Amino acid sequence: MNLRLTWRPIPRLELFGEGQWQSKQFEPVFGGAWVWNSAYAVVNAGGTYRLFQRFAFVQSVDLWTRIQNLTNNDYSEVRGFPALGINALAGLRVSF
Repeated sequence: MNLRLTWRPIPRLELFGEGQWQSKQFEPVFGGAWVWNSAYAVVNAGGTYRLFQRFAFVQSVDLWTRIQNLTNNDYSEVRGFPALGINALAGLRVSF
């Protein structure tokens, strides 16, 4: 289950917060056995700031950032492959 809230305090800025909850899952493992993968919940947040719009052949340029796993939960989306702890991403998005 996912929940996402978005807020635009000014026309160029959009902020978001989101939560994801996954119930425990029954997964196959090597050798034909099946095991339970634990339930988990994750909280993420971030935003996008539009630097400019419609300049020559460029439609828009956005600066964005995202912080994932804000609560630093220890979980695995797939059993045996642990997810990252708290981490951040940032980038520049150009639309033509």
